[in-house]
Amino acid sequence: MSGLPGWPASLQALLDALPTPIFFKDAAGVYTGCNRAFERYLGLPRARIVGATVHDVAPRDLAEVYRRADEALLRQGGEQVYEAQVAWADGSRRDVIFRKAVIAGPAGEPLGIAGTMSDVTEQRRAEAAGREGLRRAERSEANFRAIVEGTPSIVFIHRDGVVLYANPAAARLVGLPADRLVGRQLLDFAHPDDRAALGPRLAAVGAGGEIVPAAEVRALGADGRVVPTEFLSIEVQHDGGPARVAIGRDLTERKEAEERLSRAQRLGALGTMAAGVAHELNNPLAFVLSNLGHAVEELGRLEGAVAEPRVRGALQELGGVLGEAREGADRLRVIVRDLRTLSRADDATRAPVEVARVVDYAAGLAASALRSRARLVREIGVVPPILGNEARLGQLLLNLLLNAAQATPEGPGPERTVRVTARGAPGGRVLLEVSDEGAGMAPEVRARIFEPFFTTKPVGSGTGLGLWVCHQIVEAHGGEIAVDSEEGRGTAVRVWLPAAPAVLPPASGAPPGPAP
Repeated sequence: MSGLPGWPASLQALLDALPTPIFFKDAAGVYTGCNRAFERYLGLPRARIVGATVHDVAPRDLAEVYRRADEALLRQGGEQVYEAQVAWADGSRRDVIFRKAVIAGPAGEPLGIAGTMSDVTEQRRAEAAGREGLRRAERSEANFRAIVEGTPSIVFIHRDGVVLYANPAAARLVGLPADRLVGRQLLDFAHPDDRAALGPRLAAVGAGGEIVPAAEVRALGADGRVVPTEFLSIEVQHDGGPARVAIGRDLTERKEAEERLSRAQRLGALGTMAAGVAHELNNPLAFVLSNLGHAVEELGRLEGAVAEPRVRGALQELGGVLGEAREGADRLRVIVRDLRTLSRADDATRAPVEVARVVDYAAGLAASALRSRARLVREIGVVPPILGNEARLGQLLLNLLLNAAQATPEGPGPERTVRVTARGAPGGRVLLEVSDEGAGMAPEVRARIFEPFFTTKPVGSGTGLGLWVCHQIVEAHGGEIAVDSEEGRGTAVRVWLPAAPAVLPPASGAPPGPAP
């Protein structure tokens, strides 16, 4: 049998001329006819197909799927459309849309099923290509929306600059629901400084699918945030008339990567320069500090040996001046130390470090800075030693304590505290926290505190290296650092560092001293 009962040969010849695979089955699922395109699909002659079932000719993984779909169609009646990926006789896998309908008898009883297979492989490949899918929008609105709404690319369709459509990525960019963007001017979503240059580009899109090359535009969100983007434009048919499509992508990650690369290059150059500067300053600075210290001690002895009040007063005044000079030179020593940190990799020496000893060391060095501002409170729990470099961890805590002191107002007033806590943390780590009750930081300042050379202190009061050095030390130790701060409510800096394995011997030796 080559078709249904009474099937005319002329109709069979017509079906054989069609490129679309066509098949017929009876109510029991037995093939009763097909055309030549269906034979080519299965790679079997018609004589092998007619009289067989799907289990006889279809791949094992699909036969049961087909059978169940046929049974559901016969029960429900009407038509059935679904898509599947099937293996062609030549071994290729093709995306196919099956369209099936029930063939009813004179009394409405189901006699069988007629079906077609539409190969949509190339169409699906085009849809995945993005821009090619947009060119097919005129043919299939459903396919257009499936592609455009699922893509991470930003898509605006506009006519004369008025938005006709915006996909979900565009809505996320602007920060408004997509339906609220329709009817708005596209230029409303560009930075005011970019609108003058963007307007002519929107009008310059040519017909016939000509693409206007991509250009960078600063997009403006509803909340005022500025997002760097890149857009290209193309003309399409939309809703019965010519329209223009602006396809863009968010450049934030690329810009951040470029900035990180640029910063790394700058730091490399600065490190080379800092190494030379620190080396040249270190020796004469040690000489100056030594002589200033000696001069202050000698003046102290002379003051005790002189009875004349006027001479004693002059010696005291001179001692104060020398003391201020000594403090200034000591500040230079700290700057040289930070420059040396910038100029070289972190010391690779690691050993178990007792937390309490490092806290004591840092607190002793920061005592003079804290004395007139806040009371230091230590809450050191029972914690394991930290695996690290003792001198570098001492520098880390010292920098954090000095920052806390500088953030706290000087002079009389309500008693303020700077608190140092240490406790165990999940994952075999130790949590160190330094908190103060000082001025706190605004969000825009907090976002930049780990940038090298960024400081809010007056000129001459800071280098902007302190927290950057802290960040470098923590990263070199395989730890993490985070800052919680609010204007007027103080700051808390938390550092998580790996604990030393229990099998390592305890750290030994004297606590680290100040750099020469």
